[in-house]
Amino acid sequence: MREDRAVPKALVAVLAVACVYAAVMVAHLLFKSDFRFWVVALKPMALRDLPMFLAYVVPFTAFFYVTQLALHRTLSLREGGRLGHYATGIGATAGGFTAMVGALYVALFTTGHLPSVLGADALWTVIAIQFVPILALTGFISVFAWRRTNGALAGALMCGLLVTWYIVAGQANHV
Repeated sequence: MREDRAVPKALVAVLAVACVYAAVMVAHLLFKSDFRFWVVALKPMALRDLPMFLAYVVPFTAFFYVTQLALHRTLSLREGGRLGHYATGIGATAGGFTAMVGALYVALFTTGHLPSVLGADALWTVIAIQFVPILALTGFISVFAWRRTNGALAGALMCGLLVTWYIVAGQANHV
């Protein structure tokens, strides 16, 4: 199915993320700081990060387009109100990771150590924490954009750009 007026929607999505990036750059240049929430930090990208960003942005954006299209065509509450839409979107995107991280930390507090799941190191549990707010944010953005554009393109672009930026700029790279 073709979304009508795709170019203006895409332009608004890119401009919205560009404004967030500009705010992060201003904070970095003026205060030598980044935007942080809990374990999530939006940092400016270095020039060496650009090839990785360009390599990952297309598949991540395609992933978000497909999943958001499926979410809003199947799970969205057509007659539900705003709160129901946002709760469904955030629950669908972050609910699985939230339940998994919650179960792992319940095990930590009851046994005194993080369990090894399918042979994965306990460090993966610590790393998984950051996916809860990131995926919740993508659910929020998805619903926000869908309610305003009646399509998945703008939300998928914003999520694809933000998540790619977050991963590329925030993870340790061996250059």
